[in-house]
Amino acid sequence: MQELFSEQIRERLRATRKETGMTLEELADGTGFAMTTFSSVENGHDAPSPRLLEAWIRRLRLNERWVFDGTGRKFQPARALIIIPPNELRSSKARAGALRDQASFLIEQAEQLEHEIRESEAYHRGKDRSPAGKSEVVGRTQSKPGR
Repeated sequence: MQELFSEQIRERLRATRKETGMTLEELADGTGFAMTTFSSVENGHDAPSPRLLEAWIRRLRLNERWVFDGTGRKFQPARALIIIPPNELRSSKARAGALRDQASFLIEQAEQLEHEIRESEAYHRGKDRSPAGKSEVVGRTQSKPGR
């Protein structure tokens, strides 16, 4: 049964590559696998490894379910391209800039909070306690006694 399963996958992959007009060289380009590796699988000399199957599926934009059992859509649905109308480009650029600024501010706040957490953890572990420089902790700020 395993041989039949592998042969069915092999045939689906080979037929789809040919259907799309993609050469073995184009298929291999950017996958990290040699063209001869794809050819050996298509010709039945080698079984496809999980990594090879993943690269093949991704490169041809195939639906995994279809590859493995022949059901469902053959290809993954195309991603929708969103075109911003020309009259909205300026406001969209401004919004993107504002979001970027907000993100920078939030990152700074997160870094400050992480610093406060580290300082608090050190305080609670007793690392920063010295007899002369003990501090009173008030909320999120520290003040020296007697000031």
